[in-house]
Amino acid sequence: DHRISVQDIEARHITQNGNDFDHDALAKEYEDLARDIQAKAQEQKEIYKQKSHYRHYSHFGKHRKSAIFRITNKIRRYEKTAQESLDKADYHRKISANINQVDKKNKARKNSNNNNNSL
Repeated sequence: DHRISVQDIEARHITQNGNDFDHDALAKEYEDLARDIQAKAQEQKEIYKQKSHYRHYSHFGKHRKSAIFRITNKIRRYEKTAQESLDKADYHRKISANINQVDKKNKARKNSNNNNNSL
């Protein structure tokens, strides 16, 4: 279901020390969620095409307009939620890249200090 909470997702990816998140894993989960939601939006678009194509006959009968309205609203909600998930994935990818960059700098600094101390 696309109603998975951010807290549920993030709780699954707390690092071993409990102080931070595995941002790469979070980004992947948000990307997977976005893909699933985009697939649901595509399904709704196909239903919309089928229902709007038959203007004179529909198994919705006199409720056709309200059914099409509900379908288009679903599509909009799915697309909005998918974009939000992609934005969150991008955010966590950036954090992960920054952390990796800081880690590399710290490692290089540590190696440099070790080399200077051994002289």
